Formats: sequence, structure tokens, C-alpha cells
Amino acid sequence: MSELQNYKLQANRWVVNARWYYLIGIVAICFLARYRQWQNFDFLSSVDIWLYVIFGLLWLANLFFLLWVKVIEIRQDARGLSLLGYVQVITEIVLLVLLVYVLGGVDGIMPVALVVPIIESIILFGGFYPAVLASTIALAVNLLLVVQSTNILSWVSGQAPTFLLNNEWSMVLLAKTELISLIYIIIGFFSAFVSSLIRSREVLLATHAAEEEVKINELRNFNKELEANARELAAKDLELSLANKRLASLEEAKS
Repeated sequence: MSELQNYKLQANRWVVNARWYYLIGIVAICFLARYRQWQNFDFLSSVDIWLYVIFGLLWLANLFFLLWVKVIEIRQDARGLSLLGYVQVITEIVLLVLLVYVLGGVDGIMPVALVVPIIESIILFGGFYPAVLASTIALAVNLLLVVQSTNILSWVSGQAPTFLLNNEWSMVLLAKTELISLIYIIIGFFSAFVSSLIRSREVLLATHAAEEEVKINELRNFNKELEANARELAAKDLELSLANKRLASLEEAKS
């Protein structure tokens, strides 16, 4: 693989390893948000079972990504490397959105966790990917607000959905959701801007490095030409010295 692909492989490995640590933090935050009072502990409720399932899927997915990184490193699979980053980010967004929904929707603390995939996209992709991803996550959070506010899932049981944005709580929730979405978008676009600046600087440095390499090669070639000319002059000087000696010997013989 090329140097750029090796860099992407290292970036994917770093993201996978970092995920083990922040998953521990997410688990702790979820249980603190779920159990605000010790007497409310109920490890077999439907909500808690969904939490266990999502946590298990997150850990299994990260273990799968870790093995995938090792396979790519062994096989030098450039195509698999390109796919790995996308699969990581998409899987994480889906599972985190489910986690947000299970823990009470956008009214809880977990929407903050959706900043993590945006940060990962900066490391894995750069360019305008963070902005696109941030906009997608903002859209997902707003759709989650619609599901939460209209109780649209009641269609499953044959009931008519009810639009709940007619009270103070719902309006506060709407304002909070839009603020969170705005934060996502600001982070995404700012990251994209910084990433584009870094990439432009890298291109500029690479251009300067290429120009310097050309100049160095020209100097090397010029030095080789000087050395060749010096050797040729030395050979001519030796020939001239030998010719002078012969001429002097001939003049002595004549005299």
C-alpha cells in the first residue's frame, strides 16, 4: 500500500483503539442517566435489556473492526481499507441513535455522544466529510424528535399518532433539538474548513518539496558534470604535461 493508505490504516487503528475507552464512558453515562436514584435500579426492565443489546452490539462491532484492521494489515487490502472507515462511522451512528432513542430521545443527555462520529470522520476522511456527516446526524436527531413528539410508532398498534408540540415542554424540546443540531453542523463545517486548510498546506508543502527535489537533482547533475569536466581537464593536463616532457626530451636530443 502507498504511504497515504498506510496513514489511513493507522488512523483506523487509532479510532478502533480509542473506541474501547470512550465506550466505557458511554456505558457509565448511560447508567447514571438511567438510574438517578438507587431505588430505581431494575436490571431486567425492557429499557435496560435494550441497553444491554446496544452495548453488546457496540463492543462486538468494535471487535470486528479490530480484526478487520489486522486482516487489512496482513493482506495489504487497499479496497477493504477504504470500506472500513465508512462502515465504522455508519455502524456507530445507527447504534448511537438507537441508544439516544432508548434513553428517552433528544430530551436526554446522550445526543452529545453523536459528536463522536463527527470527530472520527475528521480523522478518517477529512475534507468536507465531517460537514456532510454532521448535517446527516442533525437530520437524524430531528427525525427522532418527530418520532418522539408525534408518537408516530403508535401506528404499529393501530392508534393515531398525536402531535405533541402544543405545550411548553415540547417547545423547549424543539429548541433544544435545534440547538444540538446547530452545534453538530458548526462542528462539522468548522472541522471541514480546518481540514481543507490542513490539506491545502500539505499540498503546498508537497509542491515545495517537489520543487526542492527538482533543484537538488539539478544541482546533483550539475555537480556530476563539473566532476566529469574536472576529470577531463585533469586528463588533458596530464597529456599536456607528458607532451611537454617529450618535447623537452626531443630538444635535448637535438642539442
